[in-house]
Amino acid sequence: MQVADTTYEASLTLGRILIGIKRGQCTVTSLIYIGDVTPLHIRGPALMMFQFIQSISQLIAVGITQGTKDINSTLSYKLSMSGLVILLLMLFAGLPFIPETPTWYVSRDRHADAARALQRIRKGNPDYDPTNDLTVLTEARERELENKAKSS
Repeated sequence: MQVADTTYEASLTLGRILIGIKRGQCTVTSLIYIGDVTPLHIRGPALMMFQFIQSISQLIAVGITQGTKDINSTLSYKLSMSGLVILLLMLFAGLPFIPETPTWYVSRDRHADAARALQRIRKGNPDYDPTNDLTVLTEARERELENKAKSS
C-alpha cells in the first residue's frame, strides 16, 4: 500500500498503521510460540535471541534508510518500505515448516499429535520421551478448564 501509492498521505498513514499492527501481532505471537515450543532450560536464551534478531533487523532498516536518504525521488522511501514486504514474504514462506505447538494439540484433545509435535521439536535428543511433558501439558489444560468453569 505504501510502496504502490505516492500521491495520497492517507494511504501512507493507513499503511503505517497496518505495519504497526502486523509488527505487534508478529512479535506477540512469535514470543508465545517460542515460549511454547522451547525446552525449559533454553527458553530464556531463545526468547532473548528473538529480541536480538529484531534489534539486528532494526539496525539493517536504519542502514537502508541512511543509504537511500539522498535519493531525490519517491524511491528513497519505497526501498525501505518494500523491505517490509520482503520480510513478510519470508515469514509466510517459513510457515509450512513450523509445527503446531503441543499445547494447541492438547487443547484440542489430540494427544498423539501433541506427542509427535514434542518429538519433532526435540528431535535433536534421540532419547527424548514426551510422556512427562505431555502429562504436564494435560494437567495444565485440565486446570485451565477447571478455572474456566469457576469463572463468570
